[in-house]
Amino acid sequence: RGGVTAFEEIIQSGASRPTTAADIGLQASTARCTITITGTSGSEEISCALKGNPKVASKTVDLVRNSSGAWNCVVDTTVDSKYRPVGCN
Repeated sequence: RGGVTAFEEIIQSGASRPTTAADIGLQASTARCTITITGTSGSEEISCALKGNPKVASKTVDLVRNSSGAWNCVVDTTVDSKYRPVGCN
């Protein structure tokens, strides 16, 4: 969750909100994921559009910051539970 830590540090420091994966130290694309960032105050999100296995390809895993500052993992509801990361809803 290195991207979350970097994102949170930016928020807490009052710096300009991140707009790209690189802003929080992540690659925009890997063999398994295309990463996008929403940095708007009150709707912060790191989103991974999955690649590879057809059972999960094009589905998303999102890390979403709530109004209390906690980050929650949210997985596309069509992803079978056996493919979801532990701790993601």
